[in-house]
Amino acid sequence: MKGLGISCLLIVLMLTSCKSKLTTAQLQERNAQLEQLALRLDEDGYEIKMNAAYPLTTAALNNVANGILLQTGNSANRINLTDRHDYIKRKGDQVSADLSYFGERQIAAGYNTEAGIKFNDRTTNYSQIIDTENGNIEIQFTATDEHNENYPVRISLTAAQTASINITSSHRTNIRYTGTLRLLEATEEVE
Repeated sequence: MKGLGISCLLIVLMLTSCKSKLTTAQLQERNAQLEQLALRLDEDGYEIKMNAAYPLTTAALNNVANGILLQTGNSANRINLTDRHDYIKRKGDQVSADLSYFGERQIAAGYNTEAGIKFNDRTTNYSQIIDTENGNIEIQFTATDEHNENYPVRISLTAAQTASINITSSHRTNIRYTGTLRLLEATEEVE
């Protein structure tokens, strides 16, 4: 019985002594990578290519989407975008996007308007903050399309150059995307 108690105590001590946090050196290296990446984002510009969309699922979207999307391996909660060229690009104060949209329109659009999210505009309210506690770069800005639909955009980038993008809209339900970051070459422009 004593042996069992000692074994349990040893197991508890081993489990509680395991570290899941980064060491000081690892934190310093990650923060240095984030600072370097933040500088390059400002200087070079960037493109984020989306690999998945996560629409805000409502009962109406579930009813329609699951009937269509289950045949493709997607669901109303996650749609694979790797076979498309969905992106957000920014250089200087110019930003463009061409994103597939899955969700509900809350305000009717005019005839012949785009179904996706498309804008090519100057950013307003742009901010870029390094969040060393969570290990990412938080970017926020607002863009407007040619139909005066506003898109507040929030991007979270990691040092590994993965991105999570949240887009709210003045006319649609929210949507989130995930993707990968690519820094632009000096000669590349925003489309």
